[in-house]
Amino acid sequence: MKILHITNIDFNFNVYGIGSVIIGVIGERGLSESGLFLLHKSEVINRSLPFEYYFNKNKHSFLELLEKVNWDLIVFHSCFDKNFYSFYKQIQAKKVPYIITSHGCFMKNVYKKNPLKKYLYKFLFLNRFVKDSKGIVYNLENEQKNSYYRNKKYVVIPNVINYHDSFNLQLNNIKLKLISISRIDLYYKKIDLFIRSLEVVKDSLHKIDFSYEIYGLGNKKDIKKLEKAISSSSFRDNIFFKGAIYGNDKIKKLNESDIFIQMSSSESMSLGITEALSCAVPCFVSDMTNLEDDFERFNCGWVTKLERKEIGRSFLSAIKHYMTNKIMYRKNARKYADHYFKIGKVFDEFALNKYKELLEGKVK
Repeated sequence: MKILHITNIDFNFNVYGIGSVIIGVIGERGLSESGLFLLHKSEVINRSLPFEYYFNKNKHSFLELLEKVNWDLIVFHSCFDKNFYSFYKQIQAKKVPYIITSHGCFMKNVYKKNPLKKYLYKFLFLNRFVKDSKGIVYNLENEQKNSYYRNKKYVVIPNVINYHDSFNLQLNNIKLKLISISRIDLYYKKIDLFIRSLEVVKDSLHKIDFSYEIYGLGNKKDIKKLEKAISSSSFRDNIFFKGAIYGNDKIKKLNESDIFIQMSSSESMSLGITEALSCAVPCFVSDMTNLEDDFERFNCGWVTKLERKEIGRSFLSAIKHYMTNKIMYRKNARKYADHYFKIGKVFDEFALNKYKELLEGKVK
């Protein structure tokens, strides 16, 4: 089966994140004759990829590739790109079936940022783009429930790439260690809101010895806002922005941490959260991560409404539960990761079978 994946991810910079998911979906075992069409401007990839890849060198590049190879399926990753309309027209003309992996782009909260532009795009193109597709790939069942396209055929393929054998169940920190690792985008990752929420329970929280380390990259404006939120907090001596962290350094930090924190306003399936869980780190997350059902099932963390007072009160409660049941929460976090790793061992085969289900109409 010949499958062409299309993405605007720059693999020179997105080594982890969605980049690692796409590599995992295609796989290294050659189960399908897959290729990757890259929309970013660079025409060099500074890493080895185990499959063919192509660059969008000019306005004819995609059509030339369609004519050169008889693709059985096209997979669009995400939905917001100016090239997608012309690609859609060319695919329709060639009568090649396609599906869309949303990566959270269909969730309603996404449209609250730059709403006029996005709703216009949705009205003029996206509705038709989805209607004519063979279906949608979501990362979580709850992502589909919060989507604008709930009536479209779909399958669920979770993000199960970042799994680690290194984990620590018997963590004995004297000081409670909190950690966040994500891009610094304060619209989607409400780190500043979490920091402000601590003021709600500051009298109780000042009695707890803790540190909170924040890792990630972002634009100067968001980083400046984050630093201001830290400096104006009653807990300025407990909170530290550390910048980027990668590879073994990241895993070492996770293994030393008690609780992972992520306050997302929109999320499909966070790789940061799944990576933390694989290191046996329970997570305190917002309800917009779409993990409420999973966390209730596995009891591997806590979910809060994305509202300042609610976050503060829920977080204080989470700390108290964790400090009295530390090993249980850490074991449960690892159990959650083990559950999804059963898929991860054959992730490429799992994804390929799900694609076939959409093509053959074997889903609701």
